Amino acid sequence: MSLAASTPLGRELLGHLDEHLRSVGRLRDAVLALGAAVRTRDVGAVVRHTGTVDAETTFRATLEERRTALLVRAAGLLGLPPYEVTVTALCVLVSPDEAKVAQERSAALIELTDEVAREHACNRALMQQELAFLDHLLRLGGAPPEPTYEPPAGSRPGRHATAMPSVPHHVLDLRA
Repeated sequence: MSLAASTPLGRELLGHLDEHLRSVGRLRDAVLALGAAVRTRDVGAVVRHTGTVDAETTFRATLEERRTALLVRAAGLLGLPPYEVTVTALCVLVSPDEAKVAQERSAALIELTDEVAREHACNRALMQQELAFLDHLLRLGGAPPEPTYEPPAGSRPGRHATAMPSVPHHVLDLRA
């Protein structure tokens, strides 16, 4: 976008917001694809999309370093501590056109970040359900229960066993 009377700080701010929007957009796409893969139980796609989320998260650490540098610089110009610098405060240092675009991009970034957070929470719940179901199937198939800090049943007098007794299950019993 070509802005009349752009400023160096304004160009940096808008460029930084654009970079954040692209990054969060990629993260959203990966999180949505991950959710679809979990729903269809496509293990290969789950692993692939998890890798994409991890790579984007790693890249976002670099963006946060750049954001911090921008905030520290703006804080010096505004006479504020860096943690008090907001987009609204930054807008005082840039042209009115840049300020308007910065506010719009900031609002879009907040909306996109909220969407990623909602989808990520949904994915976590789906994965927990899938893992719980897998754990249930494994136990039905005779897998030992998960180790705990509890002593084995009957090892301490006066205590009741907290686990169900081991009962053999015939999950795929094909006998007529």
